[in-house]
Amino acid sequence: MARLRLFRNGKFVRSRPLGAHPFFVGRDPISYLRLEEPACSRQHFCLTEQEDGYLLEDLQSANGTFVDGVREYRRVLKGQAVIQVGEDLLLFEPDEDDTTDEVPEWALKSAASISLIKEDDGMRTAPMVPTIQRKVQAAARAQTRPHLVTVEGDSPSVFPLDTQIVTVGFGPVRVSLGPSKKGKEEVLAEIVHETGYDYRVRAKGLFGKVVVNGKPQGRARLQPGDVLTIGGVKLEFRLGLDEGDG
Repeated sequence: MARLRLFRNGKFVRSRPLGAHPFFVGRDPISYLRLEEPACSRQHFCLTEQEDGYLLEDLQSANGTFVDGVREYRRVLKGQAVIQVGEDLLLFEPDEDDTTDEVPEWALKSAASISLIKEDDGMRTAPMVPTIQRKVQAAARAQTRPHLVTVEGDSPSVFPLDTQIVTVGFGPVRVSLGPSKKGKEEVLAEIVHETGYDYRVRAKGLFGKVVVNGKPQGRARLQPGDVLTIGGVKLEFRLGLDEGDG
């Protein structure tokens, strides 16, 4: 039976088996696995059994759910994985072969653990500064996923297209081009994932337009290398991460 094992400051805390019912993790007392980590939301993420593994879904948590060093919103776990919530490490294990109370070797070798655990006064988690961490995570996701990257500036921003609909604009949207002058989200366009590598951009608003390769359009199918101008910001659509990104 699959399970989650919780480690805090490099030390084992508890283990919980996963069953057929949705398994909720968070600060809420009714969670199947309750965390006391300050960065954890009351309902942080959920694991649901499927035929091909366990579906992890972030429940719109404030600080994100990281799997093997990458912030995930929705991902199927098929093998061993390291899940990070704040400074807590949760090891997803498809079986119960390992019964030790130490962080196993496979977890120590994972990308997440290498960046999160350091050995000085004992093993403990050491998260990056949030702004740097978000950039590192975005670049890591973009290595294998379609993404948008800013064209201008010395330090390009990378925005993975990891949900079916990605909002672009100002304020608290998925691809934020800057703060909102209105104090709330301003969605100027959406990137829609149709099938496979078929992505389309559509402008929001009755008369909204997105400039694609210099041509204003209401909607358009995207090809690798296309340059979008949205809100005065130029973004290039790419299928994978080039050496010059991030």
